Amino acid sequence: MNKHLAVIILAAGKGVRMKSQLPKVLHPIAGRPMLGYTLDLARSLKPKLEICVLGHQSRIVRDYIEKEKGKVKIVIQKKLLGSADAVKQTRSILRHFRGTVLLLYADNPLVKPQTIKNLIRYHQQAHAAGTLLVATLDKPKGYGRIIRNSAYDILRIVEEIDAKEHEKDSKEINTGICCYNKERLFSMVFGFFTLLNIILNYILIIRFGFMGACYATIFATGLGFIFYTYYIHRHLSIAFEGVKHGKEKGKD
Repeated sequence: MNKHLAVIILAAGKGVRMKSQLPKVLHPIAGRPMLGYTLDLARSLKPKLEICVLGHQSRIVRDYIEKEKGKVKIVIQKKLLGSADAVKQTRSILRHFRGTVLLLYADNPLVKPQTIKNLIRYHQQAHAAGTLLVATLDKPKGYGRIIRNSAYDILRIVEEIDAKEHEKDSKEINTGICCYNKERLFSMVFGFFTLLNIILNYILIIRFGFMGACYATIFATGLGFIFYTYYIHRHLSIAFEGVKHGKEKGKD
């Protein structure tokens, strides 16, 4: 067991673009609900705590998790206010934990364990407040861009719809997967952005910019290929993932 590691899996979203009554995270890839792959990934890291945040159709998703027979603690996000609010729901479970909190997403099912192990190692060796897994794409259209300054520090992460033309030239994109120092994580979630919760949807990754403004040590590292950080948004991407997963199994 890694007593200095806790994993939060975000699995609360509706998946509106899926146009389905089935919870997004239970849509199958290669015959298995995509959430199952993320649970396997978390389990392989042997964390002290493994927490899954549920929301939309939580009862159905909970039933699936219980069938997996893991030691997963479940919390419910009653109002779907975004990823930072989802993380807030885990505070009571993590109140006595000290160490690194890894944030994973249930709709990103094919991340390789070694990529995440490298991310955790990089984060802990750097004694960073936060470390974000990024990827570089030749065609980054549709993804949030990483914006850096001349010293290569992260300034902010901007969604494409909000990006200026010169910011869209950045080929470095945000995967959303990140490690946080636990104390820094909750000081942000319950601090600065709580004041703005009336006008802002809670988007956790924005906090990397805020942490930089507070002179925390922030890193972004590209440790994996984009295939392994490909998120599921529509049925077409599920088909793509299923084909790729089959090929990867053949290689193994």
